[in-house]
Amino acid sequence: MKILALSDLHLSKKAADDVLARVEDADVLVIAGDFSQKGKGLSDYLKGFETIQTPAIVVPGNHESLAALDKACNGWASVTLLHGNQHEINGQVFFGLGYEFPRRNFESWNQYLGEADAASILDSCPEDAVLVTHVPPFGIGDKQRNGIHEGSKVLRQFLERRSIKLHLCGHIHYSWGKDGWVNGCRSQNLGPGLNWFEI
Repeated sequence: MKILALSDLHLSKKAADDVLARVEDADVLVIAGDFSQKGKGLSDYLKGFETIQTPAIVVPGNHESLAALDKACNGWASVTLLHGNQHEINGQVFFGLGYEFPRRNFESWNQYLGEADAASILDSCPEDAVLVTHVPPFGIGDKQRNGIHEGSKVLRQFLERRSIKLHLCGHIHYSWGKDGWVNGCRSQNLGPGLNWFEI
């Protein structure tokens, strides 16, 4: 299975154009959240994705609510929105969890979960799934410009105890493209460039 993955598009025309130009080469498209910017522009931006026929998995970022993303994806027939649930494509299970956790941004538009809630949801992710979250795990792809790690500790703990095939995330812009390994699982902070994976 060939996966095309990215995150944190934030209304970028270039990112959208790049996806549309290459998505037919993929078996699955994964977008790990933050299509919009502070909750604005989501519906208009996603209209450009409605022609995509490749099966797509998306999770909400911290810049868009689950309800707003669900509504904006209404015309995109090939997409499945994951937030605490799973979907199977050609025998491979994908599990998704969006939003920011733990909460670090206190702006009114920010979408977040508490770490305890996130941990409870992650427990339902099955073995050997492709896990898609908006946030990175603590210590991998989570370093800010000031050197502070801002990933999720409960996500890191989950990856340490559960056998996951591949973990894809975004959120921390300074660490786009950074990856690492936990318990035999590759975890990558994607960013808005095109990332290819074969599983």
